[in-house]
Parts: sequence; structure tokens; C-alpha cells
Amino acid sequence: MIAGAISIVIVILLIILLGMYLAKIGWLGEKESSLLAKLTTKVAFPLMVVSNMYKYFTHDALVENAAGIGISFLCVLAMIGLGLLMTRIFRIPRGRRGVFISMFAFSNCVFIGVPVTTALFGDSAVSYALLYYIANTSLFWSVANSLIIADAQPDFRPLSAIRSEPKKFLVRVFPLPLIAFVLCAVLIYFSIPMPDFVLKAAGYVGNMVTPLSLLYTGAILMRMVRAKSFRWSWDYILIVLGRFLFAPAMLLLCSLPFGTVSSVMRSALIVQSAMPVMANTSIVAGSEGADNEYAAGGTVLTTILTMAFLPLLMYILEKGWF
Repeated sequence: MIAGAISIVIVILLIILLGMYLAKIGWLGEKESSLLAKLTTKVAFPLMVVSNMYKYFTHDALVENAAGIGISFLCVLAMIGLGLLMTRIFRIPRGRRGVFISMFAFSNCVFIGVPVTTALFGDSAVSYALLYYIANTSLFWSVANSLIIADAQPDFRPLSAIRSEPKKFLVRVFPLPLIAFVLCAVLIYFSIPMPDFVLKAAGYVGNMVTPLSLLYTGAILMRMVRAKSFRWSWDYILIVLGRFLFAPAMLLLCSLPFGTVSSVMRSALIVQSAMPVMANTSIVAGSEGADNEYAAGGTVLTTILTMAFLPLLMYILEKGWF
């Protein structure tokens, strides 16, 4: 199981290395990277949300697993609050605060989290793992996206933007992935089906999200290497602690009021919460003018450290400490 989980991390690192190579030979310059960012956030990710929601959830699943969804929302919201507190206590500089909170609070719960959960607990735990995906995705595109915008562009005034450019404001504050999630959740709750050919098309395009995000991350890293701007930031320590210590502890704490939660569901949610930084964080940071190099560094660092953390997490779960 450990070998299977670590192999997933190696796959991610290989795709990042490919992105670095493509940037080195000139195939992924700034113009091409910008296209990748738009293609991922405005096309592929909304369609991935549609595909995954209909693939893994039904009306009954949403109702029966309401406790797991509630625990996940509480955990992510608490991590956002803790991240905000960290930015004040440790004086994270402007331009990085929104990105810091995004890396601190949100996990790569699909490309890494779901395979790891499957390797640890079997296919029956996938539905539990995807409960965390609901909270992670919806809050990222509503709260984290807004925090990144507000931090990267301090002169952005919502009321002024509504009056002057209402359409542009709505697109930024209510991004397509969030709209897709809310729409699908409503349709699934009322048992309204989606045509099969639509779901297949959404699945094909949605599958591009992770590789495109990782290629983009690799391109940003190569740009940092060339500019010799690739440097250690002390607050990466806080991000590592947030991903691998605070998040699983917070999930456990948030699950205590829900006494009926099964041990398998709790363990699956803990694993999801303790995954590395979301792969698309650097893309969102870059598209909004935030520090995408900082985000790329955090993504790679936490992904590499996952290989060392997974055996420890498995040992803790086997001992029943969580």
C-alpha cells in the first residue's frame, strides 16, 4: 500500500519535471503558461466538477453522508480561520497572504487523496473521500479564490466593481467551478439526470486538470530557476505543519460532535485533509496576479514530503491514534 501511494507522488513529480523541461526548451513560455491557466480554471476544472459530482454522488449519498460533508466543511473553514490568524501573527507579507491561506487550508484531495485513500481502505472508502472533495472544492473557489484576489489586488473594491463592471465582478467572485458545483449539487439533490454524452465529454476534458496544473507548476519552477529567484521561504514551515499536522488534527476535532461517524469515514476524511497543497493553487495565483512562484514552491515541497509522511500516517491510523 505504501509503494502504491508513493508511486502516485512520483507520477506527480515526473509531470512537474516535464513542465520544467518544456519551459526550458521554450514550449511553455509566459504566453503558453497563461493559456494553460485559462484552459484549466475556465474550461477543464468546471467540467471536472460536473463529471466527478455525477460520477460519485447521488441524492441518497448526499443525504446519508451529510455528517461527513458537515465535518469536512467545518474542518476546512477552521483551517481557513487558523490560516488567517497565522498571517497576522507571523506577518505574512501582502501578495502572499491569500496564497498562504490557500496552501495552508486546502489539500490535493482528488489526484493524490482519492488514490491514497483507495490504497489504504479499499474502493468502499472512495465515496467517503469524495465528501471532503465537496467542501474542499466549493470553499476553494468561493473563499480562497476571493482571498487571493483581495490580497493580490488591494485596490479591488467590490461595490465599485459591481457598479462599473458587473459582469466582470460576477465572473471573478463566482468563478465557473463554483457555479458548476452549486448547479450539480442542486440537480443531484433533486435527482435530475445529466445526459450521458455530456458527462463523458465533461470527463474527457476534466481529466486534463491535474496534468495541466502540474505542467504549469513545472513551467513556473523553471522560470524561477532561470531567474535565480528560487529561494527558501521560512513560512513554508507553517504550510507543512498546516498540511500534515494541523489539518488532520482539526478534522479529528471537528468529527467529535458527530458521534455516529464510522471509523472508516473518519479515517478517509483524515487522509484527505492531510494531503499536499492543491495542484491548481499556483495557476489561480498566477491568473490573479498573486505570487505564483511562492505557490509553486509550496506545491512541490509538500508533494515531496508526502512520500515521507504517508508511512507515518498509515502507522498512526493502524494504531488507532486517530
